[in-house]
Amino acid sequence: IYMSKRFISSPWFEKTYDTSINILNYLSNKFNLIYFDILPLHINLQSNIKVNGKIKKRAPSSNYFEIIMKKSEAF
Repeated sequence: IYMSKRFISSPWFEKTYDTSINILNYLSNKFNLIYFDILPLHINLQSNIKVNGKIKKRAPSSNYFEIIMKKSEAF
């Protein structure tokens, strides 16, 4: 299984939708971890935001991870 998701699906500082899912929801003893790393999706992305009437660079949302897992032999 390959997937790429945000570490925190909807961080408190930038609510994109109402959920509390985070990386821990995807870790399970049903799967063996093959590969795990940070996906450099936001490395060059910085959008602008208006704060107190001034345009500033906005911090990116929660970073993304990428993971490869294999179903455990026990399941």
